[in-house]
Amino acid sequence: MKKKIILLPIIVVLLLSVTSTFAAEMVRSGIQACGGSYFTRNAGLELHDSIYMIWNHNDNQAITIDRVAAWNPDGTIAFDSDIDGMPSNFRATLLPHQGTKLKASDLLGEGNFLPVDDNAMQVHFEYSLGARGYSLSTVVVHPAIVDNFHTSRHLGPCRSL
Repeated sequence: MKKKIILLPIIVVLLLSVTSTFAAEMVRSGIQACGGSYFTRNAGLELHDSIYMIWNHNDNQAITIDRVAAWNPDGTIAFDSDIDGMPSNFRATLLPHQGTKLKASDLLGEGNFLPVDDNAMQVHFEYSLGARGYSLSTVVVHPAIVDNFHTSRHLGPCRSL
């Protein structure tokens, strides 16, 4: 009987830690930070243009993306929606279960390539909700395009700050 009493608190603590690990985070606002790149190789024949995929997983409320900011590899600001405005092809308000996407070239400008040997840009998506809800979900896809064909892709997670 004594062993069961001693094990009970340990079991409860383990169950609570597992439950909190898998529970969805409820927030009112946040920042998603992603990496990315936009460059060409092989005399311009191979294009790398990161694509940011963004979703609202809430059942009953919208998420507003209030600001998008991108930094060059050297830390200088390359794009700030507070100054430049949101890209015209970007949906800044996501209704329940809506998604949108944005390419690195939409932020840096078509043809404004980063250097091949120094192309690790950084992008932040600042967002808000009207009430507590699920956080914004964001991943970045890194395709390589050769002669208008996707030859490879790499999916990377973004992180909450």
